[in-house]
Amino acid sequence: EELLAGNQELAGKVRFLKADVNELRLGSGLFDVIFMTDIIEHLHPGELAAAFGKALEALKPGGRLIAHTAPNSWFCLYGWPVVRRIVLLKERLLGTLNPVPVIHHSMTGINEKVHVNLQNPPGLKNALKSAGFAQVSIFFREEGPLEGRSAWNAALNRLFHSPGLEVFFNISIFAAAKTDE
Repeated sequence: EELLAGNQELAGKVRFLKADVNELRLGSGLFDVIFMTDIIEHLHPGELAAAFGKALEALKPGGRLIAHTAPNSWFCLYGWPVVRRIVLLKERLLGTLNPVPVIHHSMTGINEKVHVNLQNPPGLKNALKSAGFAQVSIFFREEGPLEGRSAWNAALNRLFHSPGLEVFFNISIFAAAKTDE
């Protein structure tokens, strides 16, 4: 709501909801756009299917669901082990010994308990299609898994964003799903 303060035009058009997805009742054909950010990975598969179904029902014809989830399960399983080995090699070549965890931080501590339904790019797309969305696009918006601005990191991050590799080396997944007109 703070985001809308001072913008009367948007204040009448934007609504923020904070609710238990199992109890959420949105209505039918009310919204042009629904955002689901950082919730997908916290819902069990049945809850996620129900949430996508409720979003589909609540959207107007031609409406869109914009979703974000992290971590990408393929990053945790396949991308992170590669990134970790590269970082360890770089540390060895530079003569530094900074610790690099075996498991990415997104899957340790409390995260391993609350991330109950990790998605991968085709899995998220299929879940949205199964819910009834007509068009689904998956995309990524990260600089890459290697932090820092060195030329080395920038070059590797560009490589990791090559078509085909991006599905493994992005920790976040974004989706845009559209209803039938």
